[in-house]
Formats: sequence, C-alpha cells, structure tokens
Amino acid sequence: MKKIILLLIIVGTAVTVLAVGDAAVITLEFPFGSENCALGESGVSHAKNIQTVFWNPAGLPAVYDELQLNFLNGSFHEDLLPAFFIPDLYHESTTFGVFLNDVLPYTDISYAFFRNYISMGENIVVDSLGLDSDTVFSDETVLAHAFAFRLFDIVSLGVSLKSFDSRLAPGIGLPDYPGDGVAEGNAFDIGLRIGKRFSFLDLFEVEPAFGVSLLNWGPDSALYIHDSELGADPLPKRGIIGGSAHFNLLELFEYTIIYEEDYTLVTKHKEKTEHLGQRFQISPFYIVQRGHMYDGVGNRNEIEKGYTAMFNLQKTLQMVFRLVKLYDYLTEQHLWRSMKTIEDKLSIGGWKFKPNVHYSRSHSEIFPQNDNIAREGQVRDDRMFGLGIVATFPTAFGAQPKPDKKDDQLKPAPPDYETVELPEPLQQPVNKKKDERKSNKHIMSEEDGELVR
Repeated sequence: MKKIILLLIIVGTAVTVLAVGDAAVITLEFPFGSENCALGESGVSHAKNIQTVFWNPAGLPAVYDELQLNFLNGSFHEDLLPAFFIPDLYHESTTFGVFLNDVLPYTDISYAFFRNYISMGENIVVDSLGLDSDTVFSDETVLAHAFAFRLFDIVSLGVSLKSFDSRLAPGIGLPDYPGDGVAEGNAFDIGLRIGKRFSFLDLFEVEPAFGVSLLNWGPDSALYIHDSELGADPLPKRGIIGGSAHFNLLELFEYTIIYEEDYTLVTKHKEKTEHLGQRFQISPFYIVQRGHMYDGVGNRNEIEKGYTAMFNLQKTLQMVFRLVKLYDYLTEQHLWRSMKTIEDKLSIGGWKFKPNVHYSRSHSEIFPQNDNIAREGQVRDDRMFGLGIVATFPTAFGAQPKPDKKDDQLKPAPPDYETVELPEPLQQPVNKKKDERKSNKHIMSEEDGELVR
C-alpha cells in the first residue's frame, strides 16, 4: 500500500521540527551544507564555504579570499526523517559560485546559483469519500540567483532572487482545474555582513564578524486549491542575526565560535531558535564541527556533529610560506624571499597567475537530546570542488601597472627633448675647474709624505 499519510507527516514535521507555523513551501526552510548544519545550522555570519548563501547572500565575498577569480561547485544530500523509514523522502541541493576579488579598487563581487530540492515520493490522492483516486509524485524545488559585493574587505551586501515550484499533489483538480495541487511564486533574501581580518606578524589572524539577513520575503504566497476557503498559505519568512569569531595560527590551526538567533516572522508570536557552533581545524586538511540547536516552540533540542576532509592548494602553500617565514625569523635566513620571487614570476601581460584546486567532503549527523526523535540519526553529506585561475588582475582591466621608481630612472629622454649648448665664455671656466680638480686629486704632503685626498 502506498504512503497515504506522507504529506501529513511532512507538513506536521515542518510545523514541529522547523517551526514554520502555518507557512507553506517548506523547501524554502530546509538548510543545506553539511558543514554549516554541523555548526548548529548556522551561517549568517560564518562564511567559509559556498553554502553560506542559504543563510546570508552577503557572506559570499568572504568565502574565497585567496585568489581573485574562483569557481566553486557543491552538491549535498540527506535522507529525511529516518525514523519513519521512507526511502524516497530525501533532500538534495546543488550550488555554483563565481568569485571576483579586487576586480575593482577595494571591491569584491560574487555570484552564486543554488537549487534546493525535496522529494516526497509517491502519494495516494483520496476523494471526499476517502476513496483512492490517483497516485501522484510530490516534490518541491527552489531556484535562487544570489549577488553580493564587499567594500574595503569589511562590509558586504547581498540579495538572493528565488523562485519556487511546490508540487504537493499535481493533477488533483483534473479535469476541471489542472493547476490545483501546485503552487508557484517568487521570493527574495537580503543580507548584511560586517567582518574584518586582523593579522599579527603574518603568523596569527583574528576575524570577528557580524551578520543579519531576512529570508523568503515578497508579495507571493502559495495557493494549492483554487477555491480553498482558507485561502493561500504564506511563505516562511525569517530573520536571522548573529556573530562569529575566527582565529587562525599559521594556517595550521583554526578555531571558530558562532552564535546566532533565528526568528520566525510568519506569526505575530516571533518564535526564536538558537544556534551555537564550534569549528576546529587541525591542519589544512581536516576540520571538526560541533553544533547545538535549541527551539523551545518546535520542541527541538539537537546536538550535531560533523567533520570535513579537504585539500586546498593555496591554503597549503600559505601554511608552508608562513612556516618558512617563521623559520627565517628565527634563523636569520632568507628562504621565503626566494620562494616569493618564483611565485611573482608567474605573470603574463599584467595578469599574475596563481592556480588553485580545492576539494572537500563533509559529513554530519543529528543527535536529539529530548523525546523528539524524528530526525535522530539523520545524516548529511556534501562535496565541493573549486578552481582558482587568476591571482591579480591588471590595472583597469588590461592597463599595465604603474612602473616603479627604479624603472623611471631607466627611461630614455622624451623625443622632443632639445640639448642646449652653453656659450663658449661660460664653458671654459667650467672646464678649468674640472682640470683643477683633476690636478689636485692627489697632492703629496711635505710633512709626512702621505697622500691628501
């Protein structure tokens, strides 16, 4: 027998587990990204991977600071509500981003696209008498285009333009109302992030950050039945605010602490969910995450644990450079300068090349701390791949950079330069003085026989 009550399970879980109240299109609420989810489902201020776009589009420019032109692609998967043993109930997402750092003076620009998808499997549609009438496949898809820019490496602003296609019961109104059971519309997110990285002796870094965002706003709503007495369902509007502090030692050890508050703005009573996360990086290749999420209204008290295994070529080289600089400082050597000279030679026509390859795999799991075990054992996995192509753009998109002062000294005289000869009466005294200086260059002292210069 098919899953006749699956949609009730999904809706009920959205109310109690996601605390979205009477809102529809729950895919707008489902976070993605294993690392962020392992940090207590936080991300409004913490921006270390492309999945931060779900929480705050303004975090995009801070994701990739190493290079100036970068491409990132991520994929995510989780099986939902494992306690119900529903094999075709799952959540997936795909994310793609382009990052242009310092493409304009003191300005970074980023773009990201993501697809958030939930499959609810096959479901039986029943008529008013409770009889089976049809079998439909239910799912929801959210597409988003996000744009963000950052000024002076401090202040970022971002916006995400979303469209949703919620197909809970497609064809339920056939043949008279073929559009029933499907809701389509648009929404948008806006966000602000303020963060500044402070470096000490190029060995230790501290980066405090603050973020705030408004999610799923706009005039649209979700109407599934054309003549429903209840009317259209509102979208799950949310507001998130929080801060984080990031500490980095030699690119070898990192620690980040995060605290955020998430407010549901659909109902008059603003339900609050608290998110706490800690991130421990041990070498550039391994990260451990621990998170806690508490939602009193939704009866959610969950611990989340995860890890990330990764390789980032440029971060690895940065670690090597910093260790070499530390070694030079302690031993008065100059190895780092030689390494830097080789790196600086990778330049063609004003374009300075610094290639990068980035790959990561993240895994996290949910551990409920109360009797709400609907998500117990829910596992999230994602993979991310990135390429960096250019390290420094030429000045003004193709203009050659300004020469150094040393180069100015080697420049030939301008073509319109005219040589002016002095009159002969003025030349001879000058020549005479030159002759006198030459003749007096070496004079023997009468007293001690030494040369006086």
